[in-house]
Amino acid sequence: MATKRRSDSDSAVPSALPVSAAIGAAAYVLNYVLVYAFMLVDGVESGGEIPRWKVAGWVFYNAHNVDVEAAVGGRTASGNYLESAAAGGLTDAISALTSIVPKLVYYVVPAVVLVLAGVLAARRVRADLSGLEAAGVGAGIVGGYLVLAVVGVFAFEYSVSALGTSASLAPKLSAAVLLAGLVYPVVLGAVGGVLDSI
Repeated sequence: MATKRRSDSDSAVPSALPVSAAIGAAAYVLNYVLVYAFMLVDGVESGGEIPRWKVAGWVFYNAHNVDVEAAVGGRTASGNYLESAAAGGLTDAISALTSIVPKLVYYVVPAVVLVLAGVLAARRVRADLSGLEAAGVGAGIVGGYLVLAVVGVFAFEYSVSALGTSASLAPKLSAAVLLAGLVYPVVLGAVGGVLDSI
């Protein structure tokens, strides 16, 4: 009986990865929607010409410890709007950020969603998984989360040209791939998978 259960789990883990990836993609979308909702509660306005949904994307990446990079001419600078808001050094466009919703909530809620996504991914497997197998299935959410994390960098980019000079704002690609796309979903998804196996 135990042998049958082991072989069931061995075949279930690889077949669970597409479902885990889909759960990861859904977690990305849910996290973005939640950050956008927090900004609405805070009363954040759009940045003039900059659409509010793009500003929400920047804050979403900031919540994953990914800075937004500003490039003007040949110069670049980067920053985290959540940290700037807490210090009071923010542009008028999003000066209300963290005025009602605490800064910690912006950081914690996306992490909790990823843990729950890992739990859900592990639960979708109809087999008796060891802790390591459950961690692998939970970490499988990285498939969907990583793809959307990369796409989001380009979707949330804002560019403008005036007087022969161009400027752009976007989440920093390398940090977005490493932190938002890989570290967050792999680590937190695996934690969720393990929690489900306990």
